Amino acid sequence: MTNRIHHWITRVLNRLPPEFAHHCAINGLRYTPRLLTRSLPTDLTEGMSQQVMGMHFSHPIGLAAGFDKDAQAVDSLAALGFSFVEAGAVTPLPQPGNPKPRLFRFTQQQSLINQYGFNSRGLDYVATNLAQARRDTPIGINIGKNKHSDDPLHDYVTCASRLMEQVDFITLNFSSPNTPGLRSLADEKHLRPVLAAIQSIRRESSTPARVWFKLSPDMEHSAVRDLIALLIEYQVEGIVVSNTTTQRESIDHPQARSLAGGLSGLALKKLSEQMLERVYPLAQGKLTIIASGGLFTGQDIYDRIIRGADLVQIFTSFVYHGPGIIYTMLRQLRDIMEKQGIHHLPSIKGSYYE
Repeated sequence: MTNRIHHWITRVLNRLPPEFAHHCAINGLRYTPRLLTRSLPTDLTEGMSQQVMGMHFSHPIGLAAGFDKDAQAVDSLAALGFSFVEAGAVTPLPQPGNPKPRLFRFTQQQSLINQYGFNSRGLDYVATNLAQARRDTPIGINIGKNKHSDDPLHDYVTCASRLMEQVDFITLNFSSPNTPGLRSLADEKHLRPVLAAIQSIRRESSTPARVWFKLSPDMEHSAVRDLIALLIEYQVEGIVVSNTTTQRESIDHPQARSLAGGLSGLALKKLSEQMLERVYPLAQGKLTIIASGGLFTGQDIYDRIIRGADLVQIFTSFVYHGPGIIYTMLRQLRDIMEKQGIHHLPSIKGSYYE
């Protein structure tokens, strides 16, 4: 029954204008959680669980930031079957984001372009919502800066300080392509004081959140190398590989090629996978790697894990296929494990390079 409800709702939402559909989905999850809740069979995820960064993950699939921007439905999203949920991005002050329309579907290509620009109800609103979350599964928050901030780096410290004990992990987002000048801040000169300040906050906290960093797939290799060395120096625990891309070579659609914004979905798959292959050896086993970008199948999860990922996040596949995609991907992954005699999924991490 739950499967049929999920399928019907997803079909209806995909006929609506993209951002309105997104709004309806969040409100539906927020106000009718019991209707949407689903329990995954325990035998489906057997051998997939792991303890990473002091957190328990029942299986590798989490929800990427950008879906529940204001942490309005984190409990409901976890109840759908995600093993972890990342809300946000949140900014210190409320801001509307970029003008509408700012979300575009490319259904045939199973891709999206978003131009949101950190639309957020602000830190106070999000903090209130997170304080009420049950946190039965790991819950994280993605943090960013206000568009017209006089001190953009201080924005990150403000968000981290306020939310440090309310979530399990905090993701620093310097890689969104929709806030002017944001990506240019992802260098040592700008990041070092931010990372130092956040580590100081963590030391003073009794239950500090883990710190993750979300990587742009468009960075040059030398910049990636320097960035990862800096993250390791400041004991950042996780790196998300990757955010959306501004490149358009991978999508054959005239409108997509003319639109600004971040491209996600199948059109991002190859680029994100290539970035993972660059990141894994640089991380030296000192960073937990969360793969994101173009994951639609159990084979996609397998391919990212053998390339060095510990966990994965989905977004566009969830938008197009609804909650049932979690079960489908896990079922496919289970079949791969059984065919290859894999008893413990984390044991194959990095085997692609052997």
